[in-house]
Amino acid sequence: MLKYSISHISDLHLPIKKKPKYKELFNKRIIGFINWHLNRKNNYNDNIIRDLINDLKKQGSDHLIVSGDLVNLSLEDEYINASKILKKISIPENISVVPGNHDCYIQMDFDKSIIHWKDYIKTDVVLSKYFKMKKNTFPYLKVRNEIALIGLSTAIPTLPFMCYGKIGKDQLRKLEDIFIYLSKKNYFKILILHHPIHKIGPFNYKGLLDNDKLIKLLDDYNIELLLHGHLHKDSITYLKTKNSIIPCFGIPSSSKVNKKAKQTSYNKYEIYKMNDEWNFNVYRRIYKNDINEFMQEKIELNEIKI
Repeated sequence: MLKYSISHISDLHLPIKKKPKYKELFNKRIIGFINWHLNRKNNYNDNIIRDLINDLKKQGSDHLIVSGDLVNLSLEDEYINASKILKKISIPENISVVPGNHDCYIQMDFDKSIIHWKDYIKTDVVLSKYFKMKKNTFPYLKVRNEIALIGLSTAIPTLPFMCYGKIGKDQLRKLEDIFIYLSKKNYFKILILHHPIHKIGPFNYKGLLDNDKLIKLLDDYNIELLLHGHLHKDSITYLKTKNSIIPCFGIPSSSKVNKKAKQTSYNKYEIYKMNDEWNFNVYRRIYKNDINEFMQEKIELNEIKI
Protein backbone atom coordinates (compact mmCIF):
# COMPACT_ATOMS: atom_id res chain seq x y z
CA MET A 1 0.00 0.00 0.00
CA LEU A 2 1.34 3.42 -0.99
CA LYS A 3 1.17 6.07 1.75
CA TYR A 4 1.95 9.77 1.70
CA SER A 5 1.34 12.48 4.31
CA ILE A 6 0.89 16.21 3.78
CA SER A 7 0.65 19.07 6.29
CA HIS A 8 -1.29 22.14 5.16
CA ILE A 9 -0.72 25.57 6.74
CA SER A 10 -1.93 28.99 5.65
CA ASP A 11 -2.21 32.71 6.39
CA LEU A 12 0.77 32.96 8.74
CA HIS A 13 1.09 36.75 8.37
CA LEU A 14 4.60 36.55 9.77
CA PRO A 15 5.55 39.45 12.08
CA ILE A 16 7.18 42.42 10.34
CA LYS A 17 10.80 42.38 11.49
CA LYS A 18 12.10 45.55 9.88
CA LYS A 19 10.36 48.92 9.94
CA PRO A 20 9.42 49.94 6.38
CA LYS A 21 11.00 52.99 4.82
CA TYR A 22 8.70 55.98 4.43
CA LYS A 23 8.83 55.73 0.62
CA GLU A 24 7.64 52.12 0.84
CA LEU A 25 4.43 53.29 2.51
CA PHE A 26 3.40 55.90 -0.07
CA ASN A 27 0.75 53.55 -1.50
CA LYS A 28 -1.82 51.01 -0.32
CA ARG A 29 0.73 49.70 2.19
CA ILE A 30 0.04 52.57 4.58
CA ILE A 31 -3.42 51.09 5.25
CA GLY A 32 -1.97 47.64 5.87
CA PHE A 33 0.77 49.05 8.08
CA ILE A 34 -1.77 50.87 10.26
CA ASN A 35 -3.86 47.68 10.43
CA TRP A 36 -0.77 45.75 11.46
CA HIS A 37 -0.06 48.05 14.39
CA LEU A 38 -3.67 48.32 15.54
CA ASN A 39 -4.70 44.71 15.00
CA ARG A 40 -2.50 42.00 13.52
CA LYS A 41 0.59 42.89 15.56
CA ASN A 42 -1.21 41.72 18.71
CA ASN A 43 -2.50 38.52 17.10
CA TYR A 44 0.65 37.16 15.49
CA ASN A 45 3.94 36.63 17.32
CA ASP A 46 7.14 34.62 17.22
CA ASN A 47 6.13 32.27 20.02
CA ILE A 48 3.28 30.61 18.15
CA ILE A 49 5.41 30.47 14.99
CA ARG A 50 8.04 28.63 17.02
CA ASP A 51 5.43 26.18 18.36
CA LEU A 52 4.08 25.64 14.84
CA ILE A 53 7.53 24.90 13.42
CA ASN A 54 8.24 22.45 16.24
CA ASP A 55 4.94 20.64 15.72
CA LEU A 56 5.38 20.39 11.95
CA LYS A 57 8.83 18.88 12.44
CA LYS A 58 7.50 16.53 15.10
CA GLN A 59 4.71 15.33 12.80
CA GLY A 60 7.25 14.67 10.07
CA SER A 61 4.88 14.81 7.10
CA ASP A 62 6.32 13.93 3.71
CA HIS A 63 5.33 17.33 2.31
CA LEU A 64 4.25 20.78 3.48
CA ILE A 65 1.74 22.93 1.58
CA VAL A 66 1.49 26.67 2.31
CA SER A 67 -1.61 28.21 0.73
CA GLY A 68 -0.67 31.88 0.84
CA ASP A 69 -0.44 35.03 2.96
CA LEU A 70 2.95 34.32 4.47
CA VAL A 71 3.55 38.08 4.72
CA ASN A 72 1.57 41.29 5.25
CA LEU A 73 2.71 44.20 3.07
CA SER A 74 4.76 42.55 0.29
CA LEU A 75 8.01 44.09 1.52
CA GLU A 76 11.16 42.43 0.22
CA ASP A 77 12.40 41.91 3.78
CA GLU A 78 9.19 39.99 4.50
CA TYR A 79 9.77 37.60 1.59
CA ILE A 80 13.33 36.97 2.80
CA ASN A 81 12.18 36.35 6.37
CA ALA A 82 9.45 33.95 5.19
CA SER A 83 12.03 31.96 3.23
CA LYS A 84 14.16 31.65 6.38
CA ILE A 85 11.15 30.34 8.31
CA LEU A 86 10.42 27.71 5.64
CA LYS A 87 14.03 26.52 5.72
CA LYS A 88 13.63 25.79 9.43
CA ILE A 89 10.83 23.35 8.64
CA SER A 90 12.22 21.25 5.79
CA ILE A 91 14.16 21.24 2.53
CA PRO A 92 12.64 23.02 -0.51
CA GLU A 93 11.88 19.73 -2.29
CA ASN A 94 9.38 18.95 0.48
CA ILE A 95 7.56 22.29 0.49
CA SER A 96 5.07 23.83 -1.96
CA VAL A 97 3.93 27.46 -1.70
CA VAL A 98 1.32 29.57 -3.49
CA PRO A 99 0.95 33.32 -2.89
CA GLY A 100 -2.02 35.03 -1.28
CA ASN A 101 -3.37 38.56 -1.61
CA HIS A 102 -1.01 39.86 1.12
CA ASP A 103 1.92 38.34 -0.78
CA CYS A 104 0.90 40.57 -3.70
CA TYR A 105 -0.30 43.56 -1.71
CA ILE A 106 0.97 45.97 -4.36
CA GLN A 107 2.58 45.45 -7.76
CA MET A 108 6.09 44.14 -7.11
CA ASP A 109 9.05 43.24 -9.31
CA PHE A 110 9.55 39.48 -9.38
CA ASP A 111 13.24 39.94 -8.52
CA LYS A 112 12.34 41.74 -5.29
CA SER A 113 9.52 39.50 -4.16
CA ILE A 114 8.55 35.95 -5.14
CA ILE A 115 12.06 35.17 -6.37
CA HIS A 116 12.97 34.59 -2.73
CA TRP A 117 10.54 31.64 -2.80
CA LYS A 118 11.69 30.31 -6.17
CA ASP A 119 12.66 26.90 -4.78
CA TYR A 120 9.11 26.31 -3.55
CA ILE A 121 7.18 27.32 -6.68
CA LYS A 122 8.91 25.57 -9.56
CA THR A 123 7.81 22.68 -11.73
CA ASP A 124 9.93 19.56 -11.46
CA VAL A 125 12.75 19.63 -14.02
CA VAL A 126 11.80 16.21 -15.39
CA LEU A 127 8.25 17.47 -16.03
CA SER A 128 8.99 20.95 -17.37
CA LYS A 129 9.77 19.61 -20.86
CA TYR A 130 6.10 18.69 -21.28
CA PHE A 131 4.85 22.23 -20.75
CA LYS A 132 5.73 25.56 -22.36
CA MET A 133 6.51 27.32 -19.11
CA LYS A 134 9.11 29.77 -17.98
CA LYS A 135 10.95 29.11 -14.74
CA ASN A 136 9.30 30.24 -11.51
CA THR A 137 5.89 30.93 -13.02
CA PHE A 138 2.46 29.57 -12.20
CA PRO A 139 0.92 27.11 -12.38
CA TYR A 140 3.56 24.60 -11.33
CA LEU A 141 3.47 20.82 -11.17
CA LYS A 142 5.36 18.58 -8.79
CA VAL A 143 4.99 14.82 -8.47
CA ARG A 144 5.89 13.07 -5.23
CA ASN A 145 5.21 9.33 -4.90
CA GLU A 146 2.35 9.50 -7.43
CA ILE A 147 0.91 12.58 -5.70
CA ALA A 148 0.52 15.44 -8.20
CA LEU A 149 0.80 18.88 -6.57
CA ILE A 150 -0.53 21.70 -8.75
CA GLY A 151 0.07 25.25 -7.54
CA LEU A 152 -1.96 28.20 -8.86
CA SER A 153 -1.50 31.90 -8.13
CA THR A 154 -4.71 33.82 -7.45
CA ALA A 155 -2.80 36.78 -6.00
CA ILE A 156 -3.23 40.12 -7.76
CA PRO A 157 -2.89 43.73 -6.52
CA THR A 158 -6.30 45.15 -5.62
CA LEU A 159 -7.85 48.43 -4.57
CA PRO A 160 -7.73 49.33 -0.85
CA PHE A 161 -10.05 47.26 1.35
CA MET A 162 -10.52 44.69 -1.43
CA CYS A 163 -8.97 41.22 -1.38
CA TYR A 164 -10.38 39.33 -4.36
CA GLY A 165 -8.24 37.09 -6.51
CA LYS A 166 -7.94 36.08 -10.15
CA ILE A 167 -6.23 33.27 -12.04
CA GLY A 168 -6.17 34.75 -15.54
CA LYS A 169 -6.32 33.28 -19.05
CA ASP A 170 -2.62 32.41 -19.26
CA GLN A 171 -2.63 30.30 -16.11
CA LEU A 172 -5.89 28.62 -17.05
CA ARG A 173 -4.47 27.64 -20.44
CA LYS A 174 -1.34 26.19 -18.84
CA LEU A 175 -3.45 24.48 -16.19
CA GLU A 176 -5.39 22.66 -18.89
CA ASP A 177 -2.09 21.46 -20.39
CA ILE A 178 -1.18 20.04 -16.98
CA PHE A 179 -4.58 18.37 -16.64
CA ILE A 180 -4.25 16.79 -20.10
CA TYR A 181 -0.87 15.37 -19.12
CA LEU A 182 -2.19 14.06 -15.78
CA SER A 183 -5.30 12.52 -17.34
CA LYS A 184 -3.09 9.69 -18.56
CA LYS A 185 -1.75 9.00 -15.06
CA ASN A 186 -3.35 7.38 -12.04
CA TYR A 187 -2.05 10.08 -9.70
CA PHE A 188 -3.72 11.62 -6.66
CA LYS A 189 -4.14 15.19 -7.88
CA ILE A 190 -4.15 18.14 -5.46
CA LEU A 191 -4.91 21.69 -6.59
CA ILE A 192 -3.47 24.41 -4.33
CA LEU A 193 -4.60 28.04 -4.38
CA HIS A 194 -5.17 30.84 -1.87
CA HIS A 195 -8.75 31.90 -2.61
CA PRO A 196 -11.62 29.41 -2.27
CA ILE A 197 -13.28 28.22 -5.44
CA HIS A 198 -16.79 29.05 -4.23
CA LYS A 199 -18.09 32.63 -4.31
CA ILE A 200 -17.96 34.67 -1.09
CA GLY A 201 -20.85 37.02 -0.41
CA PRO A 202 -23.21 38.71 -2.88
CA PHE A 203 -20.51 40.56 -4.83
CA ASN A 204 -17.67 38.06 -4.34
CA TYR A 205 -15.43 40.96 -3.25
CA LYS A 206 -13.21 38.58 -1.24
CA GLY A 207 -13.44 35.68 -3.65
CA LEU A 208 -12.04 34.38 -6.92
CA LEU A 209 -13.30 36.52 -9.82
CA ASP A 210 -12.87 33.85 -12.49
CA ASN A 211 -13.93 30.89 -10.37
CA ASP A 212 -16.46 29.91 -13.05
CA LYS A 213 -13.65 29.28 -15.54
CA LEU A 214 -11.78 27.09 -13.06
CA ILE A 215 -14.96 25.16 -12.27
CA LYS A 216 -15.46 24.52 -16.00
CA LEU A 217 -11.95 23.08 -16.25
CA LEU A 218 -12.54 20.85 -13.24
CA ASP A 219 -15.74 19.66 -14.87
CA ASP A 220 -13.64 18.30 -17.73
CA TYR A 221 -10.59 17.11 -15.77
CA ASN A 222 -10.94 15.40 -12.44
CA ILE A 223 -8.84 16.09 -9.34
CA GLU A 224 -8.99 14.44 -5.93
CA LEU A 225 -8.51 17.37 -3.56
CA LEU A 226 -8.53 21.18 -3.50
CA LEU A 227 -6.75 23.12 -0.74
CA HIS A 228 -7.03 26.84 0.03
CA GLY A 229 -6.74 29.47 2.77
CA HIS A 230 -7.83 33.14 2.80
CA LEU A 231 -11.00 32.91 4.92
CA HIS A 232 -9.20 32.43 8.25
CA LYS A 233 -11.61 29.66 9.23
CA ASP A 234 -12.10 25.94 8.85
CA SER A 235 -14.26 25.01 5.90
CA ILE A 236 -15.14 21.81 4.10
CA THR A 237 -17.11 22.24 0.90
CA TYR A 238 -17.69 19.98 -2.07
CA LEU A 239 -17.59 20.79 -5.76
CA LYS A 240 -19.83 18.52 -7.79
CA THR A 241 -18.55 17.92 -11.32
CA LYS A 242 -19.74 15.71 -14.17
CA ASN A 243 -17.70 12.75 -12.98
CA SER A 244 -16.94 13.24 -9.30
CA ILE A 245 -17.30 15.22 -6.09
CA ILE A 246 -14.18 17.21 -5.17
CA PRO A 247 -13.54 17.87 -1.45
CA CYS A 248 -12.34 21.45 -0.89
CA PHE A 249 -10.58 22.19 2.39
CA GLY A 250 -9.97 25.67 3.77
CA ILE A 251 -8.11 26.29 7.00
CA PRO A 252 -7.80 29.21 9.42
CA SER A 253 -4.58 31.03 10.13
CA SER A 254 -2.11 28.48 11.47
CA SER A 255 -0.33 31.09 13.58
CA LYS A 256 -2.93 33.49 14.97
CA VAL A 257 -3.21 33.93 18.73
CA ASN A 258 -6.89 33.21 19.24
CA LYS A 259 -8.79 32.14 22.35
CA LYS A 260 -11.68 30.72 20.33
CA ALA A 261 -11.68 26.94 20.01
CA LYS A 262 -10.32 25.51 16.76
CA GLN A 263 -9.48 28.95 15.35
CA THR A 264 -5.73 28.33 15.19
CA SER A 265 -4.94 25.09 13.44
CA TYR A 266 -3.60 23.29 10.41
CA ASN A 267 -4.61 20.12 8.60
CA LYS A 268 -2.77 16.89 8.01
CA TYR A 269 -3.77 14.59 5.15
CA GLU A 270 -2.89 10.89 5.17
CA ILE A 271 -3.23 9.74 1.57
CA TYR A 272 -3.12 6.08 0.63
CA LYS A 273 -3.49 3.89 -2.43
CA MET A 274 -4.77 0.33 -2.08
CA ASN A 275 -5.67 -2.03 -4.91
CA ASP A 276 -5.08 0.82 -7.34
CA GLU A 277 -7.71 2.99 -5.60
CA TRP A 278 -6.99 6.26 -3.79
CA ASN A 279 -8.41 7.54 -0.52
CA PHE A 280 -7.36 9.74 2.38
CA ASN A 281 -7.95 10.64 6.01
CA VAL A 282 -7.84 14.18 7.41
CA TYR A 283 -6.69 15.32 10.83
CA ARG A 284 -6.89 18.78 12.36
CA ARG A 285 -3.98 19.95 14.52
CA ILE A 286 -5.46 22.51 16.95
CA TYR A 287 -3.37 24.95 18.97
CA LYS A 288 -4.06 24.91 22.71
CA ASN A 289 -3.15 28.24 24.29
CA ASP A 290 -3.03 26.86 27.83
CA ILE A 291 -0.27 24.37 27.03
CA ASN A 292 1.27 26.05 23.94
CA GLU A 293 0.97 22.87 21.90
CA PHE A 294 -1.00 21.49 18.98
CA MET A 295 -3.41 18.60 19.63
CA GLN A 296 -5.02 16.34 17.03
CA GLU A 297 -8.56 15.40 16.11
CA LYS A 298 -9.85 13.42 13.14
CA ILE A 299 -12.20 15.05 10.64
CA GLU A 300 -14.96 12.68 9.57
CA LEU A 301 -15.71 12.72 5.85
CA ASN A 302 -18.09 9.77 5.59
CA GLU A 303 -15.44 7.86 3.64
CA ILE A 304 -15.45 9.71 0.35
CA LYS A 305 -14.22 7.33 -2.32
CA ILE A 306 -11.92 8.83 -4.93
